[in-house]
Amino acid sequence: MKKLYYILSALRIHNSIIGILAGYIATLIINPSIHITNIYIILLEIFCVMSFGNLINDFQDVESDKIAHPKRAVASNKISFNEIKLFLIILIILIITISINFTIIVNLFLYGIILPLLIFYNKVFKPVPILGNIVISFLLCSVFIFIELFILQSFRVLYFPTILIFSFSFIREFLKDIQDYQGDSVAEIHTFPVVFGVKNSINVAIVLICLFCVTLLLPYCFYDFNLFYLYSIIILIEFPLIIIVFLLLNNPSNQSFKSIALLTKVMSVVGLLIIFILYR
Repeated sequence: MKKLYYILSALRIHNSIIGILAGYIATLIINPSIHITNIYIILLEIFCVMSFGNLINDFQDVESDKIAHPKRAVASNKISFNEIKLFLIILIILIITISINFTIIVNLFLYGIILPLLIFYNKVFKPVPILGNIVISFLLCSVFIFIELFILQSFRVLYFPTILIFSFSFIREFLKDIQDYQGDSVAEIHTFPVVFGVKNSINVAIVLICLFCVTLLLPYCFYDFNLFYLYSIIILIEFPLIIIVFLLLNNPSNQSFKSIALLTKVMSVVGLLIIFILYR
């Protein structure tokens, strides 16, 4: 049982569940009457791709994680590199097998954009300040793009939720870089906090959060978004963001960043539910 727990931990099953929820919500928004088989196919592919990306990340980032996240299964040697390689092979086989059901445009998006970004993220993109945050934020919001390409063979419906998720994910990933500062510094991964310092990064994060809060209000002011959107955004998204700002201003510790990470995960789920209700 312990080994199963460590495997699920390495796969970061909680993140995959959020990804599956995002995919399911996107599917219901675009086509509520879609056949259940197609739902299973697309959600299983999302799970496999996200799990593959998480394992690649832990495999390549093990030295940094030994400092920043020593309890992770790979960093603490609870799972060996050989076991990681085996799981990666299994996931690749599953990804390829499932993708046989996809059209050319979906597979081009999957094999031409998503998988290369996942594979080269740690070594190529993450060491470049801001670029790494942009790439991982795009990967997180790409679930909506992927779903719409699968169902409609185009992308014209879910552009607003995609932008919303990208923006929030960028802030979340920026905060994670601050939390991982010590590990990334030792591993010589030149994220924004490593290059410009933690204090400057916290100031930038606060500015980004404030801008995001203002941006969230624009759809209500200039587009046909109802009072439900306004109230839910203010209470369930902006209020927690204000709490995060206070935590950042109060000389945040590692425990503070753990609280921030948990809060942002909850906000991710809440945000998806708001999107679902808004578009129904």
